[in-house]
Parts: sequence; C-alpha cells; structure tokens
Amino acid sequence: MSKIKIIIVLTVALIGVISTSSVHAAGLTIPFGHTVNVNTNAVNINGDVNNEGILQSTTGAINLSGNWSNVGAGTFDSGAGTVTLNSTTNGQSVTTRGTLSTFNILTVQNTHSEGVTFSDALYCDTLNAESGVLKLSFYTLGTHTIATFNVNGSSGNLIVLASTISGTQWNLDTPSTTVNFLNVSDSHEIDLQTITACDSIGVNQNNTNWDFSCSGSVNTPPTADAGDNLDILTSEQSGTTLAGIANDIDVEDSLNYRWLEGSTVLLSSTLVSGGAAPLDLSTLSAFSIGEHTLTLEVEDGINTPVTDVMVLTIANSPPVVAPAGAGTFEVGGDIELSGSVADFDGETLNYKWFEVATIFESSSIATNVGGAPVNLIPHTIYGGLPVGIHIVTLEASDGVNLPESANIEVIVEDTTNPKIHATVIQGGILWPPNHQMVDVVIQATASDNSGLVTLSATVASSEPPDTDGDGNTIPDYTTPAIDQFTGEITLQLRSERKGQGIGRVYTITVTATDDIGNSSDTTVEIVAPHDKGKK
Repeated sequence: MSKIKIIIVLTVALIGVISTSSVHAAGLTIPFGHTVNVNTNAVNINGDVNNEGILQSTTGAINLSGNWSNVGAGTFDSGAGTVTLNSTTNGQSVTTRGTLSTFNILTVQNTHSEGVTFSDALYCDTLNAESGVLKLSFYTLGTHTIATFNVNGSSGNLIVLASTISGTQWNLDTPSTTVNFLNVSDSHEIDLQTITACDSIGVNQNNTNWDFSCSGSVNTPPTADAGDNLDILTSEQSGTTLAGIANDIDVEDSLNYRWLEGSTVLLSSTLVSGGAAPLDLSTLSAFSIGEHTLTLEVEDGINTPVTDVMVLTIANSPPVVAPAGAGTFEVGGDIELSGSVADFDGETLNYKWFEVATIFESSSIATNVGGAPVNLIPHTIYGGLPVGIHIVTLEASDGVNLPESANIEVIVEDTTNPKIHATVIQGGILWPPNHQMVDVVIQATASDNSGLVTLSATVASSEPPDTDGDGNTIPDYTTPAIDQFTGEITLQLRSERKGQGIGRVYTITVTATDDIGNSSDTTVEIVAPHDKGKK
C-alpha cells in the first residue's frame, strides 16, 4: 500500500500513469496543469474526484463512492474505459462541465435513497442503471445527451427519474428505446424520439415524448409523511398526537403503518384510515429529555415499505407557581402569604416571595413527578406593609429553565383615627379681666399606626368678641402657632368677659390628622371668670 501511495503523489505532481490497480481511500485530486492516466487498470476511489487537470482512461475502470467534479478547466478523456458510481451510504453528484467531459460507459449502482444527481449537462455513450438503484436526478437547465439509455428497474423497485427542480422539465436527447420499471416525471425527449417505458409510472407527470402504455399499469408505492419536526415540553406529551399521513394513488390498496424509534416499535402495524397515520404520545412511556428521531413506515403489501422521519424534541418543563394571600389589610396588621408550586419533572424548586428588591422569604421545596401541586408553608409578614397597593411576587426556579413567577395584589389601608391628648401648661385661668392679651401654651401629644400626624387648632369663645362691659377691644385671640415636632401650641387670649355675664370660656379644639386623612380631636377650655371668686 505504501508503494501505491507514492505512485499517486507522483502522478498528481507530474504527467504520469497509474501503473497498477489501486485503492484511494481519501479520494483523488488532480491539480491544474497535471494529467493522470488510469490506463488499463481498475482504480477504486473511496472518496471524491476533484479534477482541475486532465484525467484519462484507456480501457481502465474507475469505481467511485464519492462525488465526481471537474473544476475549472478540468476534463475527462474516457477512452474506452468505464466509471461506476457505487455508494450504498450516501447520495452522489456528478459535475462534468458538459461536452468537456464525455463518459464512455457510466454505470450507476448507487442504492442510497438520494441516488445520483447530475448537476449539469451529461454527455454519455452508455448510461446503465439497474434494479437496486432508487433515484436519478437530472439538471433542469441542460440537455442530457445519451447514446444508449439503458435504465431499467424491476417489479416493486421502480427507478425514479426526476428533475433537479420539481415541476420544471429536464431535456433528454437519446434515440428511441424501450425501458422498464421506471417512475418518470418532468422529462422532455427533445428529438421527438419516443421512449417506451413498460410497467412504468409517468402519465400526468409532466413528461413529453414518453409512452407509458406498454404492458399495463404498475402498482405505485405508497407515500409516507411523518410531519414537521416538533418541540414539546415533558408536560405536553400526554396531550400531543403526531399527525402522520399515508397515501397511495392505487386506491384499491389497503395501507398499514407503524411508528418506530430506531428499531423500537412505538406503534405496531395499524390500518390507515382516511390517509391518517397518527401516533398518540399519551399511549407511550415518557420520552427522555432530548431529541428523538421517529420513523413512520407505510406498506401496501406489494411494494417495499416506504418511510419518513421527524425529530421530536422533548424539553424540561418549567415550574408552575400559584401564589395566594391577596386581599385588603389594615395597616400594622400581619399579612400571611401562602400558595403552591409544581414541577412536572419532580425537581427541587428554589422559591422566594418578594416585592421589587425586598425579599420576604427564600427557601426550597421538593415537588412531585407529574406536576401535582405542593403547598408552601405560609409566610407571615409581621407588622404588615406600608399603606398602599403592593404587588407581591412568588418566583420559583428549577435550575434548568428561566424562573417562573406570578403576582398577587396586597392592599394596605388605614381606617383608624389617630390618638390625641392635649393639656394646658400655661394660662389656664385668665385673671384679672384687664383686657390684656395673655400667653397660653398647650401641649398636645398624638400618635397614629401609619406614621406621622399633622396638628391643627381652632379657637372659639363663649362670648361675642365685642359686647357690653368687655372693654370694647378686639380681637380676643390670636391664631394658634403649632410646633409639629414637639406638639407645643402657643396663642394669646384676651383676659376679659362680659360685664353682666357669668364669665367667658375659650374652647381650643386640637385636631390630629394622618396622611390618609383620618382625624381625631380633643378640646381644652380656658376660663376668664366673672369675678375672682368663680375661678
């Protein structure tokens, strides 16, 4: 083998001849300006042919499992040699650059479902393809010139001849001939030479100058469509059905289908009804997380079963959160948060209660496989929350998906009036009634369950401000001045009373109002007696 490899290097680097039969495991590349002559030998190439130079064959045989490509000015002088395309594991393509490369005998033995694709105009003295070959695809925009068109399938194994662009005809230039067991579409024999296709399919398939009347009709294989690839969560499997489709233009055929994953049968052979070939995933064991390639197989009892695949991707299900505890609460009262979480995959969840950046509780909890909810231990916010509307969030994470969350609305109200008390600490008795303004000091104390309160004060007198015997002086009091920080209220009252009266009473009403508008008041009385004996 080492000797053969040395010869290959030399033939690629110089003008040379492959002097013995050989195997090229990595393909064959011929650079521009170089010539390789297969001569009379058999060369097995287990890779691609990339030819930018000249490849010659006297009577030799080239057996190729990869693609054939003439690049740039690369040409192939076939002589009396043969080329065989023989892959069983992959489709193959042939790019010849038209008339610059003419095959003498080109034999197709490729049995892969993709078959062989002729990517530009094919020039060939003889094209051979026999039973076992599944498909030949011909370049749409060129004319394929073939002197001997020897393409024949077998009963139940039709060879498909198709265009590289479905619905657009490919041109064929070949003498009149008879072929067998083909499935032909989009073909145009341009020289008006009729090709007779016996036991073949092709009527109403956009063919010109083909005759499919020979030897009656051929049973057509059914078709299988597994549907589009599908992504679902683990929790969605029980509610998912794959909508496979199975059809056959031979309406008299009875079709059966089955579903498989690899060699594992998911659904055994079942009669197709109305073209439907479904797979109800709820009837199967739970799929593991990841990708699963599922195969729909359809058979008509006559032809080889046909298959189609789809990829079912199963993803981890995110957690489900159900917070409780919404409602309206009095400020200062405790608030209890409750609720439940669930995780279909049974993972331990990390959860937390929070409002914006304030976390009330953070913990973890085990869950049930299958998604049955688990109740959280209630969490109490002692002392409650400030007055207002609070959006409290319950969030849970399984460490796989993004966290899931839901909110509740907690409304905190203040319906309680402030508490207030006031005491006169200076000027409680106005005497003598000398019509002078007297300093009065009142100390007020107030409290509220929602924060600060605002004090206000009003003054009222039991006598009019100017009446007989009171000295004809007004006003009788000043507007109270209030220190909101200390609660001290200062004002002046006139020390006088009605001469014929029973004495004057000043009533000072002190009011405490909280931020919500709740208020309470209290009163103090300061007396200007009629005479000293009535103080």
